[in-house]
Amino acid sequence: LHPTNLPPPYPPCCPSHQRHRSGLPLSRRFFSSAALLADPYVADGQSAYNSNKRFTGWADPDLTNRGRDEARLAGQLLKATGIDRIDVLYTSLLKRAVKTAWLALDEMDLQWTPILNTWRLNERNYGALQGHVKAEVAKVHGLKQVQKWRRGYADRPPPWDRLQREKTVDRRYASAAAASGRPALSPGQRGEFPPLSESLADCHGRLVPFLEEELWPAMEKAMEHARGVAQAGYEYQVPTMVVVASENVLRAMVMHMEGLEQDEVPLIDVPYATPLVYQLDSALAPIDTPWAEFPLNAGWYLGDPAKVRAVQAEIQADLPPAAEDEEVCLVRPDVEEPPSWKCG
Repeated sequence: LHPTNLPPPYPPCCPSHQRHRSGLPLSRRFFSSAALLADPYVADGQSAYNSNKRFTGWADPDLTNRGRDEARLAGQLLKATGIDRIDVLYTSLLKRAVKTAWLALDEMDLQWTPILNTWRLNERNYGALQGHVKAEVAKVHGLKQVQKWRRGYADRPPPWDRLQREKTVDRRYASAAAASGRPALSPGQRGEFPPLSESLADCHGRLVPFLEEELWPAMEKAMEHARGVAQAGYEYQVPTMVVVASENVLRAMVMHMEGLEQDEVPLIDVPYATPLVYQLDSALAPIDTPWAEFPLNAGWYLGDPAKVRAVQAEIQADLPPAAEDEEVCLVRPDVEEPPSWKCG
């Protein structure tokens, strides 16, 4: 897919590139943009994690060649919308997300963009499931239980053992450990660092401080600057922030931004390295758009819709199909109906 040949209808994206003049009341005129980007197809040195459909979590495999191509395509898509400036890019401490950010910015010729890394954008910690093939885990624990761990909101996988913790938590986490008051390799308790496993609710909980103490204040500051420029009679650029993180973190973030219910969150499929775009009003509330697809109301994916659906189908196929009469949580009808979540 070349971003200049996107099939219609192609929604107008992030208006950060647009320069605006005074003329409307401030409450109506000012808005900002946020693009959420999932790190793409990842694998360890032998391309095992994704090709073998393993739980990745806090493991730190590198991008495959496909992943690098997808990251560059994400940059092309954002550039095609006219974005020529990003206020701040936020990402995790995992190399697959960091390199996705680098490659996307390189494609946009925005290498000078400030990048802030935080462990709070790390992928959800799958605990003892990390590194295991999903289909094999389903054979042991049943598809329903694995769907609860993989998609549900409240179910927490079994925790890391000490060997997994020591293998995963290295010096990059020293500052986070210091802030928690515990050594990075000490046996963490729930709510402390490092988490030994996480439900999506846990992941959501550790994401909230990032949103409330970093992202929203940064967006408010950028909005205030744009407001001052406009009041002085000059053209201004709509602020744009980009978050590059992994699938479950973005699911938690989307839940927070859109106010989704717990039984709606399992229905979100975040495709690899496809920008999920939000426009926010002057109060930083997401603006609903007709281009959003269920269960979203305000966010939409850039790119060829057929390709987006193909990647989503690939993600859905991470788990084996249910056997006849097997009880499951996630139900995807064969007919053109939206999926539904049947577990609490």
